[in-house]
Amino acid sequence: DEIEQAPLGRFFPEEERRKGTPGLLLQQARTAGRAEYEGHLVGKNGAPFWARVSVGDVLDGPGQVQGFAIAAADLTERRKAEQALAEREERLRLMVDSVRDCGIFLLTREGRVESWSAGSQEVSQYTPAEVIGAPYSKLFPRRRGRSESGSGSSTRRSPTAAPPTRGGWCASGGALSGPC
Repeated sequence: DEIEQAPLGRFFPEEERRKGTPGLLLQQARTAGRAEYEGHLVGKNGAPFWARVSVGDVLDGPGQVQGFAIAAADLTERRKAEQALAEREERLRLMVDSVRDCGIFLLTREGRVESWSAGSQEVSQYTPAEVIGAPYSKLFPRRRGRSESGSGSSTRRSPTAAPPTRGGWCASGGALSGPC
């Protein structure tokens, strides 16, 4: 009962109120019938939390705006998980980018190069623009004796070795020569 008829601005942090966010949401809902916001709100205890707010207009019989229906969903845990994932991805990116003596790259399920590290460029001399999106077979030099149909193997592996699925190729004489 205590929040019914409360001004929308009550739930927004001071910075959002200064920017006029509550009024802009109501204006957008008045003209478009709906408005959404995702960001910080302020709880009853004054603590901020991350939320999504949906504002919809409530019309009377002739179609005049009589008020607004507002729904808010607490997305704090989702936001924390997204931030943690982004931090892990950034640490991984920094680690991969720091490796210069080994090429690390990702392939799509179709066998096309999806990412290309600085080490990959240094080892192979291919720039990202030259190789991203290309089939990974581009990375292997043509060998004598290999048939035009593609049968035969340009690299030999132990029968017990796991097939490479992502990255892990060795350089030989300035060209990528096969799985390490």
